Parts: sequence; structure tokens; C-alpha cells
Amino acid sequence: MNATHLFEKPFREFHNSESWWSAFFSLFLLEEAQSAAPRSLPIWRYSHRDRYWKIGEFACTEAKFANLTVEASLCGLPFTLASWPQEYRSLKIDLVLIRDRHVTLIETKTIGASIAKNVLLYVGIAEHLRSQGREVELYHLISYGHETVNDLDWRLISEHRLTFLLWEDVFRCAASTATGRALGVDLTQYAELPMDAGAA
Repeated sequence: MNATHLFEKPFREFHNSESWWSAFFSLFLLEEAQSAAPRSLPIWRYSHRDRYWKIGEFACTEAKFANLTVEASLCGLPFTLASWPQEYRSLKIDLVLIRDRHVTLIETKTIGASIAKNVLLYVGIAEHLRSQGREVELYHLISYGHETVNDLDWRLISEHRLTFLLWEDVFRCAASTATGRALGVDLTQYAELPMDAGAA
């Protein structure tokens, strides 16, 4: 099974929100960063139908309460910018991790929502921050079982060459943590990866 099967719990019509899972991911990052041997999460790209390539690793070593926010309204202040574009005011990205001039933006997706609504805005924010001298990584955190009408989200990920993290990798790692065990379920059973997933 993949992560989407867990997102449907306890019922398809009655389940935890994306905000709940964003908070879970942030707690996992904080716990992993403080562990004796922090692990990394694979970074993926997607091309065509059901083809996944691992292109790098996202280190879970630098997350702290002081530099990791969940669903905070974006503005220039945390990036030490005097101004902030009007089109990005009040926009929220699920997780923002700031280390000096290095910024990681992560948008989580579970079920019931598409990346299509804001994907160009998120790409635009990343480009704006780069133009201001910041090093920026933009990821979507998504299940390979993510459901979308006519595969729209996967087509957008492919067309815009978006990099992403997989919930299945998160659950595989989180299964051995206090954060993961707190759910009271075996997370490894929701960590199935695509058959042809591999390195580029």
C-alpha cells in the first residue's frame, strides 16, 4: 500500500487534513534532526506516466523550532527583505525552512486537493527569492498514489520539472521514531514505492 491509503483513514469521507499531516512532517523533521544519526530523504523527479527518478537527497539535519514554520503567511521579514511582492502577500506554503540565505519551501499534498491552484505562484516565489540572492529549494511532498483528475498534478510536475519528496519515504523513516510510533499504526505498510523507481 502507499501513503494515500493512510490519508483516507479512518474513512474516505472523514479523515485528517493536510494541515494535520504538515504538522506531523514538521515534528518528524525536528525529531530526526536531533537524532544521533539523522537520515536523508530522497529527492525525486517524475517524467511521463509512472516513471520516477531519484536525483539527490534532502538532509533532515538542520530543522529547528527557530527556523522551521508551518503554514505561516509569507512576507519579506523572515528573508530579511525590505519589501515583498503584492501577489505573494498572505500566501502560505506548508513548510518553510530558513538557514541564513538558504531557503527550503515544501508544499504538502495528501488527498482532496490539487497542486494546480498555486503551483505557478510557488515557482514564482522561489524565483523571486533567488533573484534576491537566496539559495532556494522548492519541493512538493506527495504520495506516489496521489489522486488527481486526468493525472493533472503529475503532468504539471513533469512539465515544470518540479522536484518532490515522497510520503512513502517519510513513513519508512518515521516508523522507527517516537513521532511515527505515536500514530499507533505500522507506517511501513504504507511505504510502498513505484516498481520502476530508481536513480537517474
